[in-house]
Amino acid sequence: MYAEERQQAIGELIDRRGRMSVAELATRYGVTTETVRRDLALLERLGHVRRVHGGAVPAAALTVTEPGLTEREHTRAGFKDRIAAAAARFLPGSGGSVVFDAGTTTGRMIAALPTDLDLTVVTNSVPIAARLAGLGSVQLHLLGGRVRGITQATVGEDALRYLGMLHVDVAFIGTNALSVDHGLSTPDADEAAVKRRMVESADRVVVVADSSKIGRRHLLSFAPPRCRRRPRHRQRDRRVRPNRAHRPGNRGGDGVIVTLTANPSLDRTVTLSGPLVRGAVHRTAEVLVDPGGKGINVARVLHATGEPVLAILPGNAGDPLLASLETHGIDCLAVETAAPARTNTTVAEPDGTTTKLNEPGSAYGPRTRGELQAAVVARAGGADWTVLSGSLPPSVPDDWYADLVCALRATGTRIAVDTSEAPLLALAARFPDAAPDLVKPNSDELAQLTGSDAVTLEAAAVAGDIDPVVAAARSLVSRGVGAVLATLGAAGAVLITADGAWRAVAPAVTARSTVGAGDSSLAGYLIAEREGLGPSDRLRHAVAYGCAAVTLPGTELPGPGAVDPAAVEITELPSRTPTLPHHL
Repeated sequence: MYAEERQQAIGELIDRRGRMSVAELATRYGVTTETVRRDLALLERLGHVRRVHGGAVPAAALTVTEPGLTEREHTRAGFKDRIAAAAARFLPGSGGSVVFDAGTTTGRMIAALPTDLDLTVVTNSVPIAARLAGLGSVQLHLLGGRVRGITQATVGEDALRYLGMLHVDVAFIGTNALSVDHGLSTPDADEAAVKRRMVESADRVVVVADSSKIGRRHLLSFAPPRCRRRPRHRQRDRRVRPNRAHRPGNRGGDGVIVTLTANPSLDRTVTLSGPLVRGAVHRTAEVLVDPGGKGINVARVLHATGEPVLAILPGNAGDPLLASLETHGIDCLAVETAAPARTNTTVAEPDGTTTKLNEPGSAYGPRTRGELQAAVVARAGGADWTVLSGSLPPSVPDDWYADLVCALRATGTRIAVDTSEAPLLALAARFPDAAPDLVKPNSDELAQLTGSDAVTLEAAAVAGDIDPVVAAARSLVSRGVGAVLATLGAAGAVLITADGAWRAVAPAVTARSTVGAGDSSLAGYLIAEREGLGPSDRLRHAVAYGCAAVTLPGTELPGPGAVDPAAVEITELPSRTPTLPHHL
């Protein structure tokens, strides 16, 4: 293969897969990693890909990393000086009021302020406030709240509450990215909420950004294209003042999906060339390592479809799990822990049989658990869905998911839970108070919840008798659960709500690995729900994503190009099926 052919193939593969590592590309094309890096550098210069740590993603992929203030201060400094001088022309007259957003370009505007201009200035930037504090002509207001170290900007409820009462003449806003389809965007939910409220507070908004931001997209849009700010009425007093017609803005987060993985892992998949034999020596055909844990798997599938998602997890600063998440381009919030994540090993045989060896995970104490809960609740206020998924590590109480569901109620987010064994039983013990909007049990977990026999449930479904599964699921709905998405392996799945019941029959596929199949199903359901599809199509997408997952090797998860919802057969079930008595 000529170099040009290889480079074209690499570009097409990255565009199709969403990301590829240098090592994967070197193995696939039989070249050195240095050759791959040169290919990626060329493709990046041509605008086909964007290099990230350890590999590359499509050029149009959402950017989720954020450089620090010191790094940005010295980047494109000359351009920023000229932009700041041009923006100063939009300052109001003497007696006016302005908001300066945090940022290096807005910060350069301070040098352009006329020393005799009487201004009231509001800012969330600690460096800007420090530079303005000595100017006698400026009445300075520094927003309260938590200071983000990476931007030295104040964020949080105190800042939002104060901005909600403001009406200023001009807001000078910085942005991490600017595109026609995504508007102005930034990678952090807290900063997005503050920027959005600044935009809403002003009669006029001036965006200060250099050309490197154009055509880029970050996770959260705070000023979508063609957005309209709330109408305001001019008043003679142009100083900072409460807005009498203020209405609270959006909750923040732009409909992001938040996932919590309380017990994350590095998932190592060892693929054998033949059947696994106890006590024998085996040669591996392939070894893959990916970030894992059920919530992270859900986040990976959502991210592959372009859905905005934030993965929250406990994480050690030197943990290879966090580096792996960065390589995959997953936006995450890691609460610091002392120990690294566990490693889970899956042994995959050629016929699709998988053997899983899961470590228990690293213990963490009440303080870390409290910080995780606070992070989830804070981000859930701007989330369409919050997903609590996977096992709990040692030392975490079995009923923590139940506590989280109750705490999340006040945020308005919808809650999905996918767990098993003791945490699942502890959750069910507190129905209806802790009943989520969606649970996703498999046949084993459904049996645990209802006192049924898992083998009997799945065998009946395979034989065409779906009534026992439907009855078991309906018993959960009767106890307050909003919807039950029960996955049944080769027998498909059922979806039960208070309004109806549907069954999905999966197409015949050749299974390679079952890792992440259930997580892919949950992600498929959320993707369809976000598209506004009805219950039957949500079930169709759930099964399609689960089927696609089992056809992929190791820990690889499906993107939209691997999914065929049309191949899934859906049947609406009779409205009445006997309900099993619950045993808890």
